[in-house]
Amino acid sequence: MVADLAIHHKDKGSPVLVQEVGFLGSYKSLVSSLTGYLQAVPSVQAAILVKIEERPFYKWPDFSTSTV
Repeated sequence: MVADLAIHHKDKGSPVLVQEVGFLGSYKSLVSSLTGYLQAVPSVQAAILVKIEERPFYKWPDFSTSTV
């Protein structure tokens, strides 16, 4: 299990804060990931979840019709 960001306590060497950032994945999968981390690593005291949603969705430019 690897968090996108983990801040470790200097004396304990285990994470006290973890962060998950999602762009393509679902919010539900991010929550599941953080829940698993909180249950598996008792030293974690806080978690940050960041879900990035793009509106409107990016569309690649169509270069097939462009003239140079």
